[in-house]
Amino acid sequence: MNPRLSLIICRHTQTDDNARCCYTGQDDIPLNSTGEHQANALALRLSAFRDIRSVVSSDLKRTTEVAMRIARRIHLCPILMPDLREVNIGKMSGLLKEEAIAQFPGEHHSTSLPTFDFTDIGGESSAQVVFRHQRALEIIVEKFGSPRTDPIARVILVGHGTALARVFVQEHNVIDRLHVQGDFQEFLWPPLSH
Repeated sequence: MNPRLSLIICRHTQTDDNARCCYTGQDDIPLNSTGEHQANALALRLSAFRDIRSVVSSDLKRTTEVAMRIARRIHLCPILMPDLREVNIGKMSGLLKEEAIAQFPGEHHSTSLPTFDFTDIGGESSAQVVFRHQRALEIIVEKFGSPRTDPIARVILVGHGTALARVFVQEHNVIDRLHVQGDFQEFLWPPLSH
């Protein structure tokens, strides 16, 4: 039988770019003080789960800082995976959202649409984001998943808002909302339809 696990998905907490409504993409920036407080509160909430097998995270600072706080609380060492990084938005990185819309007005430059494609401005396409996340998820399931007859293993995944939305909401329809920073949601992976 194919292995499965229970994924607890968390979006990284606040950064200065989030607070300024600035596109960050794969720029490697840390949490701000609000984000640090949110991460500590999230780690405390997640420490209530006693059967966590692993904490996996993008390797960018804002996610690793959250993952480290969670992992420390539950006495694990986080696994960092570059494939879980945020969408590479190319030349839109570092721009305020209104600046980005003015400079790159095409619909394919909208992070809220599942058909985004930033390849013409040095970034990546929606399909590339889905591909690398699927590759990471296959590794996670292979390493930590349980046969369907065994108790379900739990894995915490700390990621980025746009990428999480693209993979889990638009591609697989398994999260009913994009998480606010400092929140989490749990569901079975792979979904039953697989």
